[in-house]
Formats: sequence, structure tokens, C-alpha cells
Amino acid sequence: SKADQTEECPGSVALTMHLPDERSSAADAGTLCHWLSAELLSGSHGWGITEATEYLARFPDGSHECRDVSPDLKVTQEMCDLVQYYVDYVRREAVGADLMYLEARVGMNEALGVDGGAEGTADALIFFPDMVKVIDAKFGYTPVSEHTSQLKRYALGARETFGHIVDAERFKLAICQPKLDFIGELEMTAAELDAYAVTAKACARLVRDAIELQADPTFSDEEWNLSFLNPGEKQCRWCKAKAWCPALTKEVAETVSPTADGMEAIDESDVVAIKAYDLSDLSIAMDKVGLIEDWCKAVRAAVEGALVKGEAVPGYKLVQGRKGARAWSDEAAAETLMRQKFRLKVEEAYNLKLISPTQAEKVLGEQPKRWAQLEKLIIQSEGKPSVAPESDK
Repeated sequence: SKADQTEECPGSVALTMHLPDERSSAADAGTLCHWLSAELLSGSHGWGITEATEYLARFPDGSHECRDVSPDLKVTQEMCDLVQYYVDYVRREAVGADLMYLEARVGMNEALGVDGGAEGTADALIFFPDMVKVIDAKFGYTPVSEHTSQLKRYALGARETFGHIVDAERFKLAICQPKLDFIGELEMTAAELDAYAVTAKACARLVRDAIELQADPTFSDEEWNLSFLNPGEKQCRWCKAKAWCPALTKEVAETVSPTADGMEAIDESDVVAIKAYDLSDLSIAMDKVGLIEDWCKAVRAAVEGALVKGEAVPGYKLVQGRKGARAWSDEAAAETLMRQKFRLKVEEAYNLKLISPTQAEKVLGEQPKRWAQLEKLIIQSEGKPSVAPESDK
């Protein structure tokens, strides 16, 4: 999944390789969706169901057996809907296939010219006599292109790991993003995949060089930065070294420090050289975060405003935003249909929820004795830690 990042910025591996992996709730939800997808597609679970939409009928409490996430995280209706979208797509693509592997571990050591460790897990590999289909599911909102290097490397891995099964001349790479209602597909020939492998192998060599030369005293920090770091939105988005990357710091400083002649590079000595976990340097950078965030918001607003007015901004355009939540056009009519015609029970037609303490206080606030009894049942969590200047009161 870091293929695009490392190809654009080979030094990012050296900057982050010793940092711990941090899980997010979004990542855990995605992991659970992948687990449920594989279980339904394999049909080996013994649940007696084949569709994600039936899962909550079988397990109403949303429980699961995915070992990679906490049992406290439950399968939701939204997850089932997303999984169904992906499962339906994989089943369509697998019609007439000779073989399909799910959550397939593939190695690409030979393709990348390394001794070991170059491997990944492809969500679905579907084999036909003359084609291999490589499908990757993304259950978040971040758009991912079918041209991503991650898919190409999975194709290299499929060929390297399962070459004894099929010698395909064509590869179909697909990204399935249910939340965006998007499926991106790209076909490559074996020759085109070979050409990509040359690029990938060269990038892998640069990654290894960056790791080796980072500790070489004869190679200056400035030379290393120029040789191996290349900041950009795509490669920096998920990089764990973003807060102290010297190249990104320089890029931001040059952009937000206009001179009399406009946006031009400031002197190298003016750039804060942030080292990993150097808290004093991070403090200096933190002083500028508000300014930079405000500037970013202002730039985004100015570009949007110009586009709304029909003015051309090179490289950018307006697109339709994400649709809002579905709602009843006539709530009373919908209520009549469900309750009177369809005879739905109260608990089926309505979401019944206890009023909040704030709402209860409005009702009982003028009845001190009753409110005093209820007030004893109120709890309130402490505020989460928030960064503030030392002068903050």
C-alpha cells in the first residue's frame, strides 16, 4: 500500500521505518469489511448465508470473528452495504474463471530485485487461461486510481507467486470503492507490466540506497535530502514523518514566505531543519501551524470562489460533491404507509431514544425535587487533551 509513496519519495522509508504502526478506527473498520468480504466470497464460514445484507439477520448484535480488530467493533448495516457492493463486483468478474484466491499473500522479490520481504496481500486474484484479474477493495472516502502502483505490484506478485498456474498475457487491475460508488479498471499487457517492473526495481534500489546512506558520515544531510526526498500531496498524505520531514518543511517555508518579488525560495538558512522527535524544533514549527493552516484554507477558498464564478484556474475544476443523506420528501405520507398500510410495529417504524440530560433539564428544571433525583444519574466525560500555548489560561 506504500508503493506510490516510496516510488515518489524513496527516502520516506528511511524516515519512518523505525516508527511504530498506529491503528485508526477507520482502518479497523476497513479491516473488518475485508474480513467479511473474504468470508462471504469463500463460503467456508458455515453461516448459512451468502450475502452481506443477510449478516445482521444472522448476527443481530454485529458480532464477528475477525482476529485483527477488537470484538468491541461491531459489524454495522453500512459495512454490510459496502461489502455487498464489493462482493457483487468480484462475483461478476469471477464468472467463468479457473481459480480465485482471496486475501492472497504474494511475493515480488524477484521483480523488485531484493532478497526477501517484498510482499503484499491482494484482496482478490482471479485466474483465467489468458488473463489475471487483480482486485483491490478500498472502504474509505479517499479516492484511489486504478493506475496505482499497489495494483501493479500485486500483478507482479501474482505472476511471480502463481506463475506455475497460468502464464497470462493480460492483466486486469481494478479498484473497487463502494463509498464513492466507483470502480476503476485498467488493462495491461505482460510487456507493459515488464516495463513497469523496470521502474519499480529502480525505485526499490533507491529506497535501499537511502537507508544505507542515511548513516554514512560522508554523505551530508543536505545531499541526502536532495537525493531521496520529494514532498508532494500524494506521497506525503499518509507519511508518518510529515511533521519533521526536512524537505516538506522547506517546501512549506518557501511557499508561505513571499518576498518582494513574489513566491520565490527563501534562503536555506531560514528553513527550520526539524529532526525526528526533536521537540524544540517541533515547537518552532508549531508556532507556524495556525498561519499555514489559515493560508491553506484561504488558498482553497480563493480557488473555489474563482471556479464558481466561471474563472479558469489552471489544473483545477469544479466537480459534484458527495450526495447528502436520504430523507423523506413527505414524512407524514411515509409514516402513514408504514404504520397504517404496511402495519409496521412502533419499534420497526421509529427510532426510540431516551432524551438527553440537557433535554430532560428543560422538562424538569422547574421541578427541583424530581430533577435532583435524575441529576444524580448524569455523568460527563473529561475534555480530551488539546495543544495550547503556555500562556493560555
